[in-house]
Amino acid sequence: MFGYLDYRRATGWDVVAISDIAPDYKGSCGKCKEVKCKNMNFRDGYGQYLERSSVCWDESASVVVMVTDTCPCHYPNNYHSNKRWCCGDMYHLDLSIWAFEKLSDTKWGVVATTWRDVPCWHRPQKWARVPSWKKATAGQKPPAGFRRSQDGRPAAWYDFGHRKAL
Repeated sequence: MFGYLDYRRATGWDVVAISDIAPDYKGSCGKCKEVKCKNMNFRDGYGQYLERSSVCWDESASVVVMVTDTCPCHYPNNYHSNKRWCCGDMYHLDLSIWAFEKLSDTKWGVVATTWRDVPCWHRPQKWARVPSWKKATAGQKPPAGFRRSQDGRPAAWYDFGHRKAL
């Protein structure tokens, strides 16, 4: 729906896809969630045990993400279907790499999270950040001819002087 996302608009590249079988999927595009990493072990829908008892950078820090995509479950003839995670026995948020790396090392791939619905202008008590000793993932260059106004999301609330750029 959104195409290329300007890192200076709305939640920037901190975006998420939710499963099309999630109870709050319908009408979720463009809404925001505050997400925190949670240190805990769990089993996925296939019975694989995932040891994740100490993978979060800071369990008290959070990132605000905007729903911009779908984690497809029910697309039998679609290459992009992902039944393992999108149709699993637990709620699934498919975080962008830029959001994920603020919560945990990307080498873990899957971590437990807690989340809540928030307005997109919500400011967390403690912003999650990539640790200073860790190199953040480089951003993507906009396509040729891209103008910031082409990103249909609202300007970030911090564009209006409410906080300094991170």
